[in-house]
Amino acid sequence: ACDQCLRIQAGSHLDVVEIDAASHGGVDDARELRERAPTAPVQGREKVYIIDEAQRLSREAFDALLKMFEEPPPGVRFVLATTEPHRMPATLASRCQRFEFRRIPSETIAGHLVRVASAESIELAEPAAEAIARDAEGSVRDALSLLDQAAVLGGGTVTEEVVASLVGAPEMEVQFRLADAVAVGDAREVFGIVHGLVQEGHDLRHFATQVTGHFRNLLLALASPDDAAIVDVPPELHPRLVAQAGKFSTNELDRILSLLLQAQTDMRWSTAPRLTLELALVRAALPETDPQPAGLLAR
Repeated sequence: ACDQCLRIQAGSHLDVVEIDAASHGGVDDARELRERAPTAPVQGREKVYIIDEAQRLSREAFDALLKMFEEPPPGVRFVLATTEPHRMPATLASRCQRFEFRRIPSETIAGHLVRVASAESIELAEPAAEAIARDAEGSVRDALSLLDQAAVLGGGTVTEEVVASLVGAPEMEVQFRLADAVAVGDAREVFGIVHGLVQEGHDLRHFATQVTGHFRNLLLALASPDDAAIVDVPPELHPRLVAQAGKFSTNELDRILSLLLQAQTDMRWSTAPRLTLELALVRAALPETDPQPAGLLAR
């Protein structure tokens, strides 16, 4: 509530400077920052430089700034924000105090979406809020963006169907059907499900991510059938998930997940993502088509 915080929140504080390293990550930008940083603060006690996407700084920029990061000028503080801390040079990371920001649980995001929708006079169904929260994968910003788009698409009313049509995510029923087909080795059903998704205009790359998540949930349900909180599915679907997990062994789920993870990687660059996904699913359903050692063990 204080004047300093309000100015920072409004982006008008003269002593809090945000720098986008993605577009200002060269050595010349680093030298300019090194010359500008020692100036005294104008409004606050300290001058704060927030370097966003810090991993995008070039190697030369890191070298130019290392001495200043190691011994900051009096009254100057640097905040380096990154989603890829492993790309930060060890010489720099060792001189920083590190804070990990964890992903927010889906149920917390869903509750927040309901409150936002109520304040914005958006009619949001609870299952739709849960679907948006699951798709956001722990990011409130992504969830709010999806809610905004869904509200426009649904004319102020957001249902599960609206969310599904927006993100191109097939309903969970399709994931259960696919897992059943893989469990009994029904390759024809596997091809039929993928064909139906293509006809409906679904994004197969997104579907591959969803299916991988479903088989991961099956593995977790098999390992801990009594712990409903360990899997990210609606509570009413947990018994069904546990029942389906009983159709697989741990080794078989491990093999299937390896196939799907490799397919996800290949689909990013493949000119035939549909074929890549179909091959992975057929190999999952029919171990005799899987040339890997894990497929031999399954046979």
